[in-house]
Amino acid sequence: MVAIAAMAVQIRDVAHGIHSAGFAVSYVVLRSIMLVLYWRAWRAVPEARPLIRLYGGGYSVAVAIWLLSLAFSPPARYVVWGIAIALELSCPRSVHISIGACRRAPATFPSGGRCSR
Repeated sequence: MVAIAAMAVQIRDVAHGIHSAGFAVSYVVLRSIMLVLYWRAWRAVPEARPLIRLYGGGYSVAVAIWLLSLAFSPPARYVVWGIAIALELSCPRSVHISIGACRRAPATFPSGGRCSR
């Protein structure tokens, strides 16, 4: 909740090109909490591991890109954010395509794991 509040407080300043680093750090904290929950599900539900591998892997790369955005100044930083958001938005579609491949060939999974129903 604190990370969401921090993002909400900073959004007006980010639109004017200031405090964008704080916004990025807040977003990384928020997504990192989600990744911890994916890790917890990985340990608790072995049947979900192929799906968690796809989502968790994609979101981990996106978090790394958000952290990388801190190395850029605000105009370029927004472009890097756009790349990270595009990756995050493509994760569900990528998983949907992979699940379709799983249903066609149930013995193998594109990420190297096995499909489980």
